[in-house]
Amino acid sequence: MANKRNWLDEHIRGIYVARQRFPVHYSPPARQRATLSFKVPPPEAMVKVAFYVKSPTGAKNIAHYIAHGSEGMEKDARVYDDERRLIPTEKLNETIDAYDLEQRRKNGNAMVHLIVSFPKRMKIGEDEAYRFIERYMEPFAERGYRYLYAVHTHQSATHGHILLKMSNGLERLKLKKPQLQMLRQHQVEVAKEFGWEMQATRFQDRDFSLTQMVIPRKHKTIRQLRELHERRRSTERSAERER
Repeated sequence: MANKRNWLDEHIRGIYVARQRFPVHYSPPARQRATLSFKVPPPEAMVKVAFYVKSPTGAKNIAHYIAHGSEGMEKDARVYDDERRLIPTEKLNETIDAYDLEQRRKNGNAMVHLIVSFPKRMKIGEDEAYRFIERYMEPFAERGYRYLYAVHTHQSATHGHILLKMSNGLERLKLKKPQLQMLRQHQVEVAKEFGWEMQATRFQDRDFSLTQMVIPRKHKTIRQLRELHERRRSTERSAERER
């Protein structure tokens, strides 16, 4: 019976992707312990879903947006595909047509528009960001997923736009909280290869990220944290006087 279920998942349902089949896989992050260190922590990884695309027309609109449609762009962005080929702007529609986005499932999402961002303080240049996104997307290319990507630097933070087809013909991506967290952790791991330090803490552990006082909101208020810090400092001063 188990074999029958696997066969159905892979060949008939075709829309379910088990967690271990996601192109990148990382264990869920451990809950961080509270600390009163005032050392500035590494910047947070940021990956978000901007839009889901249901039609070829929608995909073409987003492809042109990432190429030249974003407000404030002074020149066209370079757009590459999953084979690292530079796609001229006039060839974007033709490229999208080749992806065969017609969906068998009614109201199914054909592609997803992802944004991978780098905080301004990291000072990531355009060429560096392109190399990063190229490396970042390698697991998807290896699994046969088609995508386009470009980098924008005209706004406050350098960021990459990725237009990713949600099916590789055999498997279909599922992008829920666990998968998005893995994408953030993947950003951290790829950043290490570039010599950059980032972190991918969970939302509930990021209340006081500027001071690394990582205590969930529901447990401590800022006033309580200050009182806790003052008690600790008072204890340290008393211990010094006793010496």
